[in-house]
Amino acid sequence: MGNGSSSFELGAGDGELDMGTAGGLRECLVHACEQGLPVVVDFAAVTFVDSSALAVLASANRHIRDNGCDLTVINCSPRVFTTMTLTGLDGVIDVRQAAPEDTE
Repeated sequence: MGNGSSSFELGAGDGELDMGTAGGLRECLVHACEQGLPVVVDFAAVTFVDSSALAVLASANRHIRDNGCDLTVINCSPRVFTTMTLTGLDGVIDVRQAAPEDTE
């Protein structure tokens, strides 16, 4: 977890974000929300999200917006991006796919 000057940035961890790990994500997002800065969550190492992690993101987004800031999720794998799109979460949170890897 790191704090930049214009946004609060944090990594979401490695592997799966599910019922067993959503509590840790919630704690990080609550702390980030208290900073009063836009929050950027890096999903580069996240391979799967379940409904409990999606609920944490949705709830955190409401609190962050109530503080006048935005939540952005970056570097989503195609699988995670598809999950967020199918659930409609990409309509309320700025969700960005990982950049395609260089093939050179």
